[in-house]
Amino acid sequence: MASGEEQGPDEIVYRRIAESSARQGWINEAGNAGVAAFLPNKGDTDGLSLDRGNAAEAAARGRMGKKYYVIPIRVAEIRKENLPFHVDGETHASLEGWTFARRDSEDVRSGAEYLASICGKPEGPFDGQTEVPQNQ
Repeated sequence: MASGEEQGPDEIVYRRIAESSARQGWINEAGNAGVAAFLPNKGDTDGLSLDRGNAAEAAARGRMGKKYYVIPIRVAEIRKENLPFHVDGETHASLEGWTFARRDSEDVRSGAEYLASICGKPEGPFDGQTEVPQNQ
């Protein structure tokens, strides 16, 4: 897949969440993703971050030493609801404007509820593989 190439409607993107967040109810006891998994966090400065690639690749982009779940979402389902889906590069996409500052807005809340209702079962946990610079 070329950098920035649009995904087809049958392709999958993943919302990556830390295992610690999953234990805080982002994944319920039945193993399904909750609405909180799709609400922007402080790291979502430009939009809700989504990973491209397969599940293991998406999880591997997390920090080394931590474990991650990934939640699959079909691009067609995102587009069907006219959510602001944008491909940022070969390995990343986002829901533009879904930032931490806007997490309580009606459009973000209703969109998060929709994503929780149509997403696949969370996969993982997987080990993060990305090294973090010493000063962070």
